Amino acid sequence: VTGLNLTAGENVLLDSASFGLTRGEKCAVIGDNGTGKSPLVKELVRGKNPAIKLGRFVKIACYDQENANLSPGERVLDELWGRHVTWDQTKVRGILAQAGLPAEDMDKQVRMLSGGERAKLALAVFACEQGNFLILDEPTNHLDLAARESLESALKAFDGTLLFVSHDRYFIRALAGKILELEEGAVTEFTGTY
Repeated sequence: VTGLNLTAGENVLLDSASFGLTRGEKCAVIGDNGTGKSPLVKELVRGKNPAIKLGRFVKIACYDQENANLSPGERVLDELWGRHVTWDQTKVRGILAQAGLPAEDMDKQVRMLSGGERAKLALAVFACEQGNFLILDEPTNHLDLAARESLESALKAFDGTLLFVSHDRYFIRALAGKILELEEGAVTEFTGTY
């Protein structure tokens, strides 16, 4: 990222910000609310800004804290199955069960799930995208302790590139090898964990 400008209405979130990530880095994005963490993530995923250059074989998988990629009127089973129509039902049910969604939730509409259940569904969908550059916006929100620990273990084992927004100091300390701090329109890079 070189010379990135981001605004929200009349507010300047980032002014000519620059930073880089290399393959295999695990990087946390921190900053106060309103500093532009989520807009930065969305701009990276959108991939249309000339200030952002991605490597040739980069495949982004994104987890959005608002679960905007889920369809509220869709059944839980169909939310994942509809994205992978060649998979059989047993495989889809197994993936959802591993994510902590029991059989009785399969026929529920996504809108009927609790915040934690929606987060688990979104993480299951996210994991099936098989990206080599994972971007997560507040992934621990709404997760119980067991789900957070499972997510942390999976991300530690992931050998691709990871960029995540979090306010959870423990989660940051456990995963990050680099920190990007957003403050007053600028990005400051720190090598090391929280």
